[in-house]
Formats: sequence, C-alpha cells, structure tokens
Amino acid sequence: MGLRLKHSCGWSDFNSKVTLDYLAEKYLDYWRMDNGWKVEVLQRKVFVDLGVEIGCHKGYHAKKKALQMLNGEASDQYKRVWDYAITVKKYNPGSSVLWITRFGSATYSTSCHIWRLARL
Repeated sequence: MGLRLKHSCGWSDFNSKVTLDYLAEKYLDYWRMDNGWKVEVLQRKVFVDLGVEIGCHKGYHAKKKALQMLNGEASDQYKRVWDYAITVKKYNPGSSVLWITRFGSATYSTSCHIWRLARL
C-alpha cells in the first residue's frame, strides 16, 4: 500500500481554537474606533481574515470582552472616585463634587463637600 497524497475528507471552517479572548484582542482597535461595531460585522470580518466561522454567541462575548478591556470594570472605576475627590480638594479647596449613579432605571445622586471627604 502506497502513500496517498490526496485528501478525501471534507473541508471545515469550524475552529474551536479561535477563543473569545483572541478575538477580543485581535479586533480591539475596531471597537476602539466604533464601539457600536455589530456582531454580524465581526462574524464576516473573522471569516474574511481567518477563514473561520464563529457563532453569534462567541461574537457577542468577544465584543463584551473587548468593551470591558476598553472601558474597564465599573467597580474599578468607582474605586477611583475617592481619589478624584481628594485631588480636587488638593487643587481646588472648598469645591463640591456631585456623584450621579444609575442602577437600571433608578438614579441616585450624592453631593458632598470635599473638605468632609478628606476627614473620612
């Protein structure tokens, strides 16, 4: 029996190694330019660039991961509010800060004077 050089298997455009982390990093600049970039556009772009089809769920999660990489975690951003308040106090003594926080449809606002924050 000799060596067979022709393939008889079918070609597949499915690749499980294309992870959402890889997609998020590879196409991060596209979301940086336009964070409204649709998942369907990502699916076509991945197929053209890599020759691989991805599902809409993988595309959605890649988009979510990329936007998270760009914007950061909300909890990390919220931790920096107090640093910002102290910096404002340092350079603008007597200033006030107003925080507006939204949870779903409810909106909460907090107004406080910086000099009180510094004592905490």
